[in-house]
Amino acid sequence: MNIREFCNGIHLQKEAAELVHAYSADSNTYKEVKDRFYNDYEAFTRMIAEQKDAAAWFLYYFVHFSCEAHEEYVKRGLSDQLYWDTFSDLTIWCENCRRDYGVTGLMEYDWLWRHVKLRLFRLGRLQFELYNAPHGIEVPGISIAAGEMLLNVHIPQGSPADPAACEEAFRLARAMFPEYHYFHCESWMLYPGLAAVMKETANTILFQKRFLIYETEEEERDAEKRIFQKVLDNPEDYPADTPFRQRVRTWLIQGHKLGNASGIFYME
Repeated sequence: MNIREFCNGIHLQKEAAELVHAYSADSNTYKEVKDRFYNDYEAFTRMIAEQKDAAAWFLYYFVHFSCEAHEEYVKRGLSDQLYWDTFSDLTIWCENCRRDYGVTGLMEYDWLWRHVKLRLFRLGRLQFELYNAPHGIEVPGISIAAGEMLLNVHIPQGSPADPAACEEAFRLARAMFPEYHYFHCESWMLYPGLAAVMKETANTILFQKRFLIYETEEEERDAEKRIFQKVLDNPEDYPADTPFRQRVRTWLIQGHKLGNASGIFYME
């Protein structure tokens, strides 16, 4: 897999692809950075974050490491379709970097290592991460011990979380990982308070109903960032340019919150 083929395969923006080709690290530096990436990830992020063009360098290295990950896909007998679907996430986060920071590159470095290290895969509409439960989880009918391996579910931005598409994604995950039956998710989309601003038939509510919620985080504000693309101190400053945004804005002005929640479910 070469850099040009990779950039074309994930439909990386032209400006971002040109940046990757414009940057270059000598072989000794590349080897040092790669060693830190795989053996001391915090040292890797510090090393790159301290550079003047951090976003550009993060993009450079993630593209190169992602290309090299293709060899491991081949060794494991994983399809090219799975590879391209999974690494298309770099294009999404590159777009978000431009939107949020005004520069071309990547700043979601605490997330994208999962793709390169083959811990996360996109199957249809959803992403699934091999995930060790950080603590015990107890809900009616389910008891998970700390450290037990689960499939952590992520909902990448893009198309709606159509119920049929999500059902197909879960089916694909069960086929790929037949030894795992528990699906875990931590997301603003699981927050019970969303029922106050969404219809019962909304895709988000239908997705939420799959899970047994065991924990909520009231102070998290991911919902606001996803809905409004930013987080503001005063909810009155949020736009009300759609009926949904109007409802959310009013809800927040009234003093309510839209936090995160964690849930789990079992699938045969």
